[in-house]
Amino acid sequence: MSIYVIFTGGTIGSSNNDNVINTDSSIQEYFISIYKEKYLCEHNFKCMNPYTILSENLGAHHLRLLINAIKEVLSNKDVEGIIVNHGTDTLQYTSAILSYVFSAINIPILLVSSNYVLSDLRSNGLINFHFAIKFIEQFNFGGVFVSYKNENDIPYIHFGTRLSAPLLFSADISSVNDSWFARFEKDVLKYNDAYNYFTAQNHLFDFNDDINLYKLSDGEILWIRPYPEMSYTCPSDNTKAVLHESFHSGSIAVNDDMRRFANECCKKNIPIYITGLEKNEAVYDNVNEYKKLGFVPVYGYSPIALYCKIWLSICNDLDISEVVKKLVAFDMI
Repeated sequence: MSIYVIFTGGTIGSSNNDNVINTDSSIQEYFISIYKEKYLCEHNFKCMNPYTILSENLGAHHLRLLINAIKEVLSNKDVEGIIVNHGTDTLQYTSAILSYVFSAINIPILLVSSNYVLSDLRSNGLINFHFAIKFIEQFNFGGVFVSYKNENDIPYIHFGTRLSAPLLFSADISSVNDSWFARFEKDVLKYNDAYNYFTAQNHLFDFNDDINLYKLSDGEILWIRPYPEMSYTCPSDNTKAVLHESFHSGSIAVNDDMRRFANECCKKNIPIYITGLEKNEAVYDNVNEYKKLGFVPVYGYSPIALYCKIWLSICNDLDISEVVKKLVAFDMI
């Protein structure tokens, strides 16, 4: 089996020197060596390294390099799976971007990260890598996924578009509404019966499309998180869309300041997408209030995935309102 491994840095590609963690160019060879030794692996790994960063420094430039590296790998007929070693801080963003760009792929792409550097006995990097390989061995379809084992848990495979935001003071990974794709029980892949992988999907891009991705100018996507006594900033003439998160129940405060903001968006034809609502559940009265003001509920989305979907739409001149409605890469629960 021919598996390509793309190294990008992150904790999984770093070392700890005098209690300071930074990327380490020697990790790539060391990683493959200790993995093969520990798991008696005989697979043929082919390695690439388009860039090396701590993932908190991720930008559009790095994502373009990664997309192009994956396209280069896919031009090889022998490839049966791709593993991207990535930092945990921005794992959710990269997994979502890759999911949308490569939604039509016919082999699995797995993102793998680590909670601690490899020399730390608490590190789960090799375990996450191992179960990415196990997934490639047992899964005969395409898509972008994340392989991760939380502390005191079993290994899970997550859809690349369904990851929740990072938790403070924790390296654990979870899917929104517990919508993981599969998990391993004693090395055997078990699918989540609640979700049908074979649901028909739309695609934003074809393999041969040139993907544009660049740093957006200030305010093109206005991302708002609610908190008590918050003040709304008026959208600029440059704003293309508003991504508004809600409290866990899908509600937010409806007051004069919010009404003024909604009216400004309406005048400028700026859509306001609000996350956090579940279909077929009772809603609080404020939900009906903000719907009247033009807020568009988007059901079952990870806010990070929605941000990435809108970002790609802006950069590639796609109709945002049409793209948001489409089920792509299993992004809507």
